[in-house]
Amino acid sequence: MQPMSPKKYIETKARSLPMHKCYVNENWQEAAIVNLLVCRRHVNNNITGAFYLVDLKCLGVKDTFWFFNESEAYIQNKIFKNAPGKFETIDYHLAHNIVFAGHDFAMDYDIHPHKEFATTRFILEADDDNIPLIDVAVGEGPEAKPHLMTYGMNEHLDALAKLRKNAGEGNYHYTVMNMDRFMDKDDFLDNDGDEGEEEETRLADLPPNGLNFSVLPDLSMEDLMDAALLKTRNQFEIIIARVEVLLRLNVEAGPGTVDYTEPHAITEAGYILLDNPSEYPHGMTNNDYIAGQPLVEAYTNELEQEGLSDEVKLAILANHLTMAKSNPYFLQLGFESCMKEPNAVNLILPYVEPNKQLPIFRLLLAFYRLLNDLRLDDSEAIVNSVSLADTFSAKDGFDSNELTIFHTIQTLRHTRNGNMASATAHYDLLTSTEYPEMHIFLLMNLFAEFLPALEKYVLERIGKV
Repeated sequence: MQPMSPKKYIETKARSLPMHKCYVNENWQEAAIVNLLVCRRHVNNNITGAFYLVDLKCLGVKDTFWFFNESEAYIQNKIFKNAPGKFETIDYHLAHNIVFAGHDFAMDYDIHPHKEFATTRFILEADDDNIPLIDVAVGEGPEAKPHLMTYGMNEHLDALAKLRKNAGEGNYHYTVMNMDRFMDKDDFLDNDGDEGEEEETRLADLPPNGLNFSVLPDLSMEDLMDAALLKTRNQFEIIIARVEVLLRLNVEAGPGTVDYTEPHAITEAGYILLDNPSEYPHGMTNNDYIAGQPLVEAYTNELEQEGLSDEVKLAILANHLTMAKSNPYFLQLGFESCMKEPNAVNLILPYVEPNKQLPIFRLLLAFYRLLNDLRLDDSEAIVNSVSLADTFSAKDGFDSNELTIFHTIQTLRHTRNGNMASATAHYDLLTSTEYPEMHIFLLMNLFAEFLPALEKYVLERIGKV
């Protein structure tokens, strides 16, 4: 007779084993995600059990895994050592109700549990009238609306679609945060071996101008708050380091006040490669970028001369406009660089306005008008939209520059409206695009308002004000 596999044993015999202990993360009632461990004991005193990652706000049994006939030391060294936070023991009936409260709430919206729950549910008792009901809060707020929280631009879009269909717009919350900077490289649920640690990125080792959005997540808080190290960086690097610190503190403060309810913000039609631009109305082509790069470089080099007066800078801009007026890439960066300088804007606007059929210039004009409180109908639609797809409904996709500018607009709009949860969500999205540093002038205009507002918001959340 073939020996029974561990999985088959769990699915057929685990419920005959006596319950050993159940563990849950401390202060689980305040957590967005509950970490739960249920253990059964064999006659040899070894343990068979399962770990459940339960999202009581929306996704139910988000992740789960089982282990079979392991020693008590396995739990301490493999599970507790790698799991976040501390654990406390709880009664089995509470553990059961936590798992199934999350499971049943998610299933109300047709959101199914992790596939391994087909096996790990047999570590639990049958969900029937023999288990006393214990009230476990699900959803969010007095109406217990589902609240989907994601950590990336394309995560859980299937669940989002289920909420739209089964809950309906306005009947759920949706939070988008780029959490790569706050999470371990390897999730402990999937970490099966001893892997070598990656070499730590240090601020002191970065070259001049080398501090950018792609390396920020790899820097320690100690480095990001080191005044002596930051003193050697340029103004842009100092600002993005300060914003990074505040965003990390904001996450540590917990998700309690996050209420990001713009469900379309990350479901854009997608990125279009620069060598395959959209045909509606028509995008900036790869040839535009290639031809524009030496024009931009020549203009930038001339501006970098020391001691230039404002009059001379204007003359340099006027001279280069006569040579590069037909190149949209040069016009884009030229316009971005002078949005708070009325004389320079007056020079370049006559060249920008005829290019309004290009989505990127419609976006730039919208940001310029928002920045300077100029209310015009064609820009208001962009400023007040929740996604690029809403404004450019016939466009089949968006390149990274368009996405960066759109999320910069939305970050500024929500900052001014005092909705810092939405502002930080859009900021995370703009920093997730490809090389957002190219839009340094737009970002510096944004930071003039976003940084002080973020600082006030985060300090209030962590009780420092």
